[in-house]
Amino acid sequence: MKKLHPKSKWIFFFRFIGYEILYGIVFFPLFLFCVALIADIIRFHKGGIIVISQPSLEFFLELLIGIVVGIIFLDYIWAYLTYYFWRYEVDPKVLKIESGVIWKKFVSIPYERIQNVEIRRGPIARILGLSELQVQTAGYSGEGFVEGRIPGILKEEAEKLKEELIERVKKAKEEAAAGL
Repeated sequence: MKKLHPKSKWIFFFRFIGYEILYGIVFFPLFLFCVALIADIIRFHKGGIIVISQPSLEFFLELLIGIVVGIIFLDYIWAYLTYYFWRYEVDPKVLKIESGVIWKKFVSIPYERIQNVEIRRGPIARILGLSELQVQTAGYSGEGFVEGRIPGILKEEAEKLKEELIERVKKAKEEAAAGL
């Protein structure tokens, strides 16, 4: 089975960072509120006097920097693992795609079910010179969803693979029509 281009880990990395930015915008104010509330509740006993500790701005900045660095590190590791475990193969009868780090996904798409093959290139993929091949099939539920997706392949390879799949689809449909 073929692997994705090594640069594809950066596509995964920036996609994961984008998710964290989106979640951060939504959940960061809630996180700060909870940290401040917990810090207000914590009481230290000094000589029989209860002192309510107020967190400093430096505490929040150090906490924020630590969280951001940790998330970036984990995102890079997860992006590398995602790249490492993504494989595809053009079999004589089906297109096979394997993906997933923890939960593995194995997709086999028979050529006679393929309805459309398209190449997509987002801004990060264009910068890296990569493309994503999307395979849409008959009977797959959902508008805009694809059953087969191969991200992070070189532009030339994506175009070659698209043409090869289209030829195999034509051949499979001709064989099916002749067999009827």
